[in-house]
Amino acid sequence: MDSYESLFHSDAVEGRPQLREQFVGLENIIGMYRSFPIEPPTIEWSRVRGGGTLWVGEGSIDYGTGDPPDRLVALLQVEGTKIRRGDYYFAPYLDPIPYHAPWSEPDE
Repeated sequence: MDSYESLFHSDAVEGRPQLREQFVGLENIIGMYRSFPIEPPTIEWSRVRGGGTLWVGEGSIDYGTGDPPDRLVALLQVEGTKIRRGDYYFAPYLDPIPYHAPWSEPDE
């Protein structure tokens, strides 16, 4: 958790818009992660794009429960070398739509 703490400004904000909650300040952000009733989830980033102060990460999050991982999108506002604000969106994987098949290709 110490290495995770080093990524944030002390007054950073981490939001979960789908849950209508946010954690203001490093102490509250880390407190939220330390309160997990199980081991913290494993995140695998598949894409990171952006520049300047705005970065977007796409990946998966696995809670270690045996259920399939969920998709994760992170919108990050960066100042200097640290995160000022992060908003995270979660969604389950969905099956491809059959009538899209003639025009789509797999995106792993």
